[in-house]
Amino acid sequence: VKPDMMQLLDVMLRYGGSGARGPGLYGEGTSGNNLMSKMTKNILTSVQGVSNVYSQHIPVVMDTIQQVMRGKLRTDAYPFISGSSNGNGPDTIPNEVLIYMVGGVTYEEATKISEFNEANAGRMRIILGGSTVHNSTSFLEELKALP
Repeated sequence: VKPDMMQLLDVMLRYGGSGARGPGLYGEGTSGNNLMSKMTKNILTSVQGVSNVYSQHIPVVMDTIQQVMRGKLRTDAYPFISGSSNGNGPDTIPNEVLIYMVGGVTYEEATKISEFNEANAGRMRIILGGSTVHNSTSFLEELKALP
């Protein structure tokens, strides 16, 4: 393994370690029991009757979108701007949502949001934007550039 790739492990831990994660990455309240039960459930259900285990991954942004649909998005973690002047609050369910990810989005996130838009046509539309579209190579190159 090349030395720069070994140093990348430290960078990855600083970038995405437990101190850098946003709320809800592993579900609400990541207590040991909750996290362990989610992991056990995922392990048990991920391989039963599935020809491609990797296709079962659901990006975190989809959990956020589900919270928006239920009117349960935490405004302390996700500030929002209402497009209407009638005083709609965070519990009002919008029909159009713009999600912009600083640092970039992935093809998988774009695909899942496209599938969501097809399934929810007429109810809600998600517009996804980002500073770049990442694949594994571009993401690792960006991490290498971090201090």
